[in-house]
Amino acid sequence: MSASLILAALHRHSAPLTATELHDLVVAVALDAGWPKRAWADLSPRKIAALLRGMEARGEVIRAGEAPENGRLVPRWGLEAYDATTPFPPPDLAEADEHPLHGMTRRQQFVLFDALDANLAAYTRMQRETTELVARHNRELADLAARTKRELMAVGLEA
Repeated sequence: MSASLILAALHRHSAPLTATELHDLVVAVALDAGWPKRAWADLSPRKIAALLRGMEARGEVIRAGEAPENGRLVPRWGLEAYDATTPFPPPDLAEADEHPLHGMTRRQQFVLFDALDANLAAYTRMQRETTELVARHNRELADLAARTKRELMAVGLEA
């Protein structure tokens, strides 16, 4: 997670935010910008707070008061001046190249998806068969318990 991403999100919001609020905003803006999930999936409010402390030391952000969060006061982070036209940075291309389908032809993708569909169908069939088997087993156990109870009652051992 780069500082430029955090700065762009702060500029867009134009008001101080906590690390948690900033996390939610960064994820929303990344989704709107079409970023792949892998580019922001490891992002957390804790990581953003650590980045913000480093950015504060470099003079990139300022602490702008505190806000209650989960029963404690946490800093709100802001900028000296806001510019809503600050562009949102593009996702790191190295991360985009790591996509599992990167470099596959459409035909290879269809073959892969067909195999996945077949595996899903087999799994679904096995799950249905297992559910039916368990239901039959439970019926047989109930029948055995009822038969045992009748036989015990017939010889006077069960009330």
